[in-house]
Amino acid sequence: MKSAIVIFSMIAVLVLVSGCAQSSTSIKLPGHDDQIYEFSYDVKETLQIPVNNPDVVKQIMDSNSVYTFVFDGSNEADNGRFRVAIINIVTKLKIYYSYEKNITMGSDSFYAFYFLENETGRQWYKSENETVPAPVFLGPVIWFKGPSTDANETSVHVNGNFIYINGATGRGIERAADRFVLAVFGVNNV
Repeated sequence: MKSAIVIFSMIAVLVLVSGCAQSSTSIKLPGHDDQIYEFSYDVKETLQIPVNNPDVVKQIMDSNSVYTFVFDGSNEADNGRFRVAIINIVTKLKIYYSYEKNITMGSDSFYAFYFLENETGRQWYKSENETVPAPVFLGPVIWFKGPSTDANETSVHVNGNFIYINGATGRGIERAADRFVLAVFGVNNV
């Protein structure tokens, strides 16, 4: 009988521990039917990434319909991570705003630019590697900084119409991008 109690206790502990160890990388939002939003990392952990003013991030994004993404293109590894993060953000925002604003967002809602420093200053490029004059930003600017391009922390920081997504590591870029999306969704705790 004692061995049965010990075995039952051990099983109960394993079940509890395994339940605590599970992570959730997806969320559902009220009013979004059966839509499931998938994230790269555990949502609870991602929510620990600091955002200096999540309500302002949401307000800025909700009150606009044109969004510009910008990054320093001087590091190939950072560039790849920025591009993946931009694709993930745009994919989620298109779905989110189709429910929230009942609109379909096309390619004219999202712009991406990067720049390279040279002897005469900054040379700007569209995401298709086409040189362009220095852009005039319309609406909010989502500016990425990575480990090789001045990010010294993993965070989301809003300053005026600029929202900085800072990733001190490669993984940090992805996590900060997810944290930004969660702020836009109004999800700041679970």
